[in-house]
Amino acid sequence: MRFLILIIIAVNTIVATSNIKNGGFEQWDSLYVHTYSETMIELGEPEARHGIVTDWKDESWLGIAKTPHAYSGNSALLLHHWYGYARGVIEYHDAADQLSTKLSGYYKFTNVNNIESKEVNPNIRVFYTRNANADTVAFGEFVFTETEEYKYFELEIEKIKPFDFDSVIVRIASENGFCENFMVCNFLYIDDLEFGTSTSVEETKISSNDIMIYPNPTSSIVQWNNKEITEAKLLNNLGTVVYDNIKEDYADLTNLPNGIYYLRLMDINRNIIIKKIVKI
Repeated sequence: MRFLILIIIAVNTIVATSNIKNGGFEQWDSLYVHTYSETMIELGEPEARHGIVTDWKDESWLGIAKTPHAYSGNSALLLHHWYGYARGVIEYHDAADQLSTKLSGYYKFTNVNNIESKEVNPNIRVFYTRNANADTVAFGEFVFTETEEYKYFELEIEKIKPFDFDSVIVRIASENGFCENFMVCNFLYIDDLEFGTSTSVEETKISSNDIMIYPNPTSSIVQWNNKEITEAKLLNNLGTVVYDNIKEDYADLTNLPNGIYYLRLMDINRNIIIKKIVKI
């Protein structure tokens, strides 16, 4: 007797970052009444609740709230500060094997207490990483400006190292400082986040034969010999821009710590080259 044996193999593959899980912030694992609920009511958020967002990570559930004031759907994310105890910071972690070149969504930001003495710097950052998030391969950042109404934003993600990656991190922060006098401040609303492909100019690599970067390693100045370079950025090993909008044909690393940096050059045709620079 012959038997036909059907073997079904389920293969788990790394998910490409075409979508962010719960990017509309409709799903929440738990919700709590604010410790400072009366203040939230006074600021126009009577139905806002502290909570833990499904598929997202946070440093503390304080400063993270579900609000019905959404761009679309039933809810949105509201990050905020309450003195120094509630700090609105949240992260998304996922596996990734394909690079999305943009992250888009909708936001509004109000510095509700108008603390002019403190620098307000609400932002969203994307990191494509490898080696258990120890090495950043691609990076993007968008800094939010104050607005009373929801606005569309688009963050471009650029590869800064010629390596593969295995993970992606999205980090959103309402502000870097503190509120004064136990007040609530810095309301950052986020909704409808999604990865996609940028419609901007595709990055075509400049041939290494067309440009010379020297000296490398360097203790101070690094130069390049291509006069058609129109934009230059220097990034550290974490993907943070440490030298931006360089208009000359050199970058001065004198005041930077020793270590590995990445020089990203763009020419008049918007072609890109990325070179590793060693500061000694």
